[in-house]
Amino acid sequence: MLILQGGLYLVSILKGKNMEIQNYLSAINWGLAWKDSMPASDAKYYTTQDLKLSNASRIFLKTFEKGIYLHQKEAIQNTIEGKNVCISTGTASGKTLAFHVAALEHLSRNPSAKIMAIYPMKALGREQESRWIKAMSSSGLDISVGRIDGSVTPSAIRFNILASSQVVILTPDIIHAWLLSSLSNKKVLSFLQQVDLIIVDEVHTYSGVFGSNSAFLFRRLQHLFKMMKKKPQVICASATIENPEKHLENLFGLNFSLITKDSSPKHQVDIYLAEPPGVHDFLTEVVNLLSPLYEKTNSRFITFVDSRKQVELISSIIARNHSKEESGNTDNDSNDSSVKDEKEIELSEDTSDEDVVYVPDEIIEVLNEINVLPYRAGYEETDRAKIQERLSNGKLSGIISTSALELGIDIDYLETCVLVGVPPSSTSLRQRIGRIGRHSKGNVIVINAGSIYDQEVFAEPESLLKRPLAESTLYLENPYVQYIHALCLARLGGEHDQVEAALNLHPLSEFSSAVQWPEKFIWLCEQERSGQIPRELQSMKSDSGDSPNYAFPLRDVETQFKIEHRQGPRIESLGSLSYGQLMREAYPGAVYYYATMSYRVTKILFKSKTVIVRREKRYTTKHNPPLHTMVFPNLQEDIYQSHTQGDLICIESHVQIRELLNGFEERRGSAKQTYKYPLSGEINIFFDLPAFTRYYFTTGALITHPIFNEEKVEVSVIAQFLYEAFVLLIPYERQDINFGSDKFRIQIEPLKKDRKFIAIYDQVYGSLRLTSRVLEENVLNCILLKAKQIALSRQEIDNINQQTLDAFDVLINETDKPRNLISLGQKIIPMLGNNYIRVILPESKGLLLTVNNEEFSVERVYFSPDGLRYEGKTIHQSIENTFPPKSHPLIDHVREIPGESEMGYYNLATGLIENLSQKQILAIEESNREKK
Repeated sequence: MLILQGGLYLVSILKGKNMEIQNYLSAINWGLAWKDSMPASDAKYYTTQDLKLSNASRIFLKTFEKGIYLHQKEAIQNTIEGKNVCISTGTASGKTLAFHVAALEHLSRNPSAKIMAIYPMKALGREQESRWIKAMSSSGLDISVGRIDGSVTPSAIRFNILASSQVVILTPDIIHAWLLSSLSNKKVLSFLQQVDLIIVDEVHTYSGVFGSNSAFLFRRLQHLFKMMKKKPQVICASATIENPEKHLENLFGLNFSLITKDSSPKHQVDIYLAEPPGVHDFLTEVVNLLSPLYEKTNSRFITFVDSRKQVELISSIIARNHSKEESGNTDNDSNDSSVKDEKEIELSEDTSDEDVVYVPDEIIEVLNEINVLPYRAGYEETDRAKIQERLSNGKLSGIISTSALELGIDIDYLETCVLVGVPPSSTSLRQRIGRIGRHSKGNVIVINAGSIYDQEVFAEPESLLKRPLAESTLYLENPYVQYIHALCLARLGGEHDQVEAALNLHPLSEFSSAVQWPEKFIWLCEQERSGQIPRELQSMKSDSGDSPNYAFPLRDVETQFKIEHRQGPRIESLGSLSYGQLMREAYPGAVYYYATMSYRVTKILFKSKTVIVRREKRYTTKHNPPLHTMVFPNLQEDIYQSHTQGDLICIESHVQIRELLNGFEERRGSAKQTYKYPLSGEINIFFDLPAFTRYYFTTGALITHPIFNEEKVEVSVIAQFLYEAFVLLIPYERQDINFGSDKFRIQIEPLKKDRKFIAIYDQVYGSLRLTSRVLEENVLNCILLKAKQIALSRQEIDNINQQTLDAFDVLINETDKPRNLISLGQKIIPMLGNNYIRVILPESKGLLLTVNNEEFSVERVYFSPDGLRYEGKTIHQSIENTFPPKSHPLIDHVREIPGESEMGYYNLATGLIENLSQKQILAIEESNREKK
């Protein structure tokens, strides 16, 4: 708990809504690094009498007695003129009003018209549904509003919503995966034929992988509409971003009238950059800052945190402190687990029905009673709805959220915003600040969380509000992104063919489109239809099967695991998380938090993608040692580029990434306990493996230099600063990029075995080759210069030794030298004719691509009627089954691990596996050439 310093003085400065933040920070021993203000501005209202509006719109607008804002009026006027419109103004400026009027105008002219209202997140769509219903009903027209997203099932319900609703709220994901894969259904086709207006909210969020895929999705829609002789109007809204015209052109391929003049009112917002005192652990100090806000004032606050786990831990500590106060316990250690909530009952997995004390209603009770709640992605629909309900009706003192609440969900009566760390862009900063001060003056406290990015901003605090806005990062020229949508649209039997057949159109001899597509897309569509796709895309073709809309989601979505709390026959769902989040939050033995409640992960079932948990005391766990990343470059094929500059070698290639966890540390109050895998009964959990791991495939830029192997040179430190410099200089999304350091496990000239290297790699499915930018002319030099600057600024903080700093100078000098292209030795996969196939040797292992890239132990190789196969089993088959069944995958479905898998050659003529030397391979190749 917070130790109040100054007694009544602290209480007095917290009274009322306008707190003295500067004195408040001083009273709790926090440092104030900087203060500034965003000034207030008065509203300017404009009449709508001079607009040529329908009666329905005029009835709706009568509720706005003072008039409407300038940007609203300009947007409506442009809408009436039939233009595509984008409103790019600040948060809480009333952009939604223009959406409602546009819909009413279309429906007044054509009552059978359909409106597609597209929101980037399900939560935002759900929140806007009620606003749509209220607006449409206030117009006097009988307008039905429906919503379709992933939570609306089965398909029959979706089809009925399309048929019965005039306004249909959708997510891009449901349009891509379901709507456009159901074009053969008459209700879907009829719906699209009636669409007159498309509304797209929060277009600034369409960035990175999601934005790039959505840009092709919007064009696919346009292509289909043109086949139906339709041209729906498009109206969208955006936060303020850099070069919005270019972003709109890239996203839609259309021209827009951009509305930027904002006459909505703004209250003053004071901004404070705060330094924690450093007495307690960081999360406890954050709670100590927040505690007076909900304990001593009527002020409501929102706290933004970039980590899901930190959201849960902060809100959990607050919830526990609240329960201690109610029970009369004033222990100051907020992490002391010796005090257990009355509702917390520790149960083992074999609890019988008669012993059940913890019931599913407990979470509902928590969400109803606690005054500070967490909010993040991955919650169950009902739990998320309950939190949103309490947010909207003002019955919460505070909310701890990830960026999930950064978008336009309306939250009234918030006066204080606490940012745990500096937001990643000025656009994000303004979006988060925009959540507060809608009815009165607002306060923003930005906490230095200690990251490299935070330190850079706190070193020059006046730069906080002067930093450039977020830039559009759309990768429209990337062949991988293009091919996903070429498959969906132009494959034989794809979206184009389905609409062509349904409308009885005459098929064209060559595929064509009147849509403004990025360069080479139409060529790629033609290649797909003729069966001549490039070799590097053939694996994507195989992976897609007949359902590319499902095989390739719009976002970088990994395999999803559901969390279940089981007691006898009863199963309670506790949300979901991705494989990557599983590695960080719900590994075997971890304490996983959901809506402030703590659970122990007891078992992970990979086949059913399920995580089993039990109730647990409010302990915390973290990786110990930290999560280890191993990088396996595939230097045997698919080298995209390679060159030297002096002794510096730079390569772009396919890589395999292995994330490895060997154990964890559990904290119980001030006590800490470390557990190593395998777990053989500790904490009543069994996990039989020495490590918990996952693999994924991508591409990356590798750099290596002899200095990396010199004593005291910390290669991992150099790698981290290179990554930080890269994402600062190149406008990519941080979640799309990652980094690591490792050593080469094989020798291919001029690369030496055990030589250390640094990898900056893509962290997205299929790889988009984003990190190829690292090796562009002069880019690596700029990155190294920036990385050295960061290293110097953090030399004392991170205790960076001189040898590591000197290494930056060596690398910078090398990048000033001429570039020389190189070939990496002899190809390991040679053309041996039709008799030999390269295989993984028995008693070695590879990765089974069809089962989440799990490690697969090969027991034998044999020939089957449909091709060469392996016999063996995955590690998790052994864990989940007493007598694990063996698998028999085709050899193409098992990928080797470079430097770890033992490889040989299967002779189809003899049925034997031969371990050929390089000399034998060359001799066979020469013999084949002579025969030809």
